[in-house]
Amino acid sequence: MVSWDSKHLGAGTDGEFYQTYAYTRNKEGILSLDRIISDDGNLSGFEGGNNCKSDINPDGDDDCYMKYKYKTAADVKKYLKQKYH
Repeated sequence: MVSWDSKHLGAGTDGEFYQTYAYTRNKEGILSLDRIISDDGNLSGFEGGNNCKSDINPDGDDDCYMKYKYKTAADVKKYLKQKYH
């Protein structure tokens, strides 16, 4: 799981992006990207203000806060168990 800050006041954006990658190990112990899980759209997202109205973004939204559901390893594990097991 990786996250990075995003701040672009001109676009009314201030928050964090999240992306989760999953890997599987073959019989020889070599890791490879698990594309099914890594490409799951629920395991990437943004939390924070997006397109918020401000002096420099007057056309933005008043209700602009977005919440991302899977910010911790525990949240991701719970989701994976529910969806893939």
